[in-house]
Amino acid sequence: MESYRQKAAAQLGTVGSGNHYVDLLRDEDGFVWIGVHFGSRGLGHASASRYLKAAGGKSGINVPPALIDEDSELGRRYIAAMELAGRYAYADREWVVERVRRIVGGAVTDTVHNHHNYAWRETHEGRDVWGKTCDLAFGYQGGLNAWRKFEPDRFTDAEVEQFKQDWRAAHPNIKKFWYAIDRATWEAVRNREQVIRCGRLLLKCTGSYLFIKLPSGRKLAYPYPRIEIEDLQHEVVVFKDASQGQWRDCRGGNGAYGGLWTENIVSGMCRDLLATAMLRLEAAGYRVVLHVHDEIIAEVPEDFGSVEEFTRLMIASPAWALGLPIAAKAWTGPRFSKT
Repeated sequence: MESYRQKAAAQLGTVGSGNHYVDLLRDEDGFVWIGVHFGSRGLGHASASRYLKAAGGKSGINVPPALIDEDSELGRRYIAAMELAGRYAYADREWVVERVRRIVGGAVTDTVHNHHNYAWRETHEGRDVWGKTCDLAFGYQGGLNAWRKFEPDRFTDAEVEQFKQDWRAAHPNIKKFWYAIDRATWEAVRNREQVIRCGRLLLKCTGSYLFIKLPSGRKLAYPYPRIEIEDLQHEVVVFKDASQGQWRDCRGGNGAYGGLWTENIVSGMCRDLLATAMLRLEAAGYRVVLHVHDEIIAEVPEDFGSVEEFTRLMIASPAWALGLPIAAKAWTGPRFSKT
């Protein structure tokens, strides 16, 4: 990769040609989005071409895939090069967006990044290669203890720590959000009656509650919030919580943190998506009789509706969630069982 340094330095901050673009978009809430489409430029292309050739593959669309063992020397070098190109793409887009922001004015309130032409790690045939276990363990700022809830014995502590660092490096915007929402809660509790914005979330501490207003308009409420000093540079918000069956300070008095706020917000938004889907299904004649976690069960006559229509109604985006990727799988049968 050292041989590509000069090319990468020269192209940083450029968009390229073809289907690459920079656009200004306005959403239904009046926010202006700077939309860009480009990736790691010549760095990523040259790197991918080099390793494709080394793996014995050919460039093109209708060609056989080139497979390499991720634990081989070539595999490790390719993954490292790909992840470096991904970080370069993030930096390039951030640089271009900031230049445009300076021209049009205003402050950034939210950012969304999405790679393509990128090899994401997944779980296949019981083998964890990041995948769902990492998402569940690390997505809300967890570490080794969170991992062990899902995988008590597999992998050493050192391997799990490396998984965590790799996962965070691959999800920089999630990591940023942990700290952004945590800071926003401190500010809201410190500055009572003031509205604090964190992306599309609005926070306000009033009366005996800290409220977080979700994009749907619904509010999460945290009773009796207060600031505690953890150290000279870090404050935490402590609120009352009854999750353990008694009215106590949250987390044994240790206070909330970015991952906890994030989990609450994500769960709240998912609940709102599920609730709006239930209303759409009912309006279309699918009588909802039960919902379990993220599943909806409807009871209808055998000749009514279709799996395709049910899925379409499930994944339709409400106005407040336009652009949010929503997926669903539907099936039909004479009985429902949860195994």
